[in-house]
Amino acid sequence: MVPGAGPIPLERARELLEDAFLKGVLVDGTRVEAVRHFGQRIPAELRTALEVRSILEHGDVTCSVPGCDRRAGLEWDHHDPHANGGPTSYQNLQPLCRADHHHKTNRDRTRPDRRSTRSAGAGPGPDPP
Repeated sequence: MVPGAGPIPLERARELLEDAFLKGVLVDGTRVEAVRHFGQRIPAELRTALEVRSILEHGDVTCSVPGCDRRAGLEWDHHDPHANGGPTSYQNLQPLCRADHHHKTNRDRTRPDRRSTRSAGAGPGPDPP
């Protein structure tokens, strides 16, 4: 549903998701049953889990690129790019410094298949409990 416009088809919602943040609301009559926000924004709980994972593995939150020890100005990168349908999830996110994130994004954009930047099953670990 688009406020002021009413319900929209699922196909249109998928189209909008490519360039926008989307909120999903499940309604039963006048009662809101569930709410979900779709997009790249990382929920606070997930960000905490990602930071703790990095601290446990590396002693601090540092850039994930081997040999790069930057700790400031980190950005959360999608292994499998969000633009390709990669989820904003524990398995699919890694901290990168701004320079390495920019380099990876440019590399992802020039990949011929552009479907995925990681092999199936790759990722830093299981979802936290």
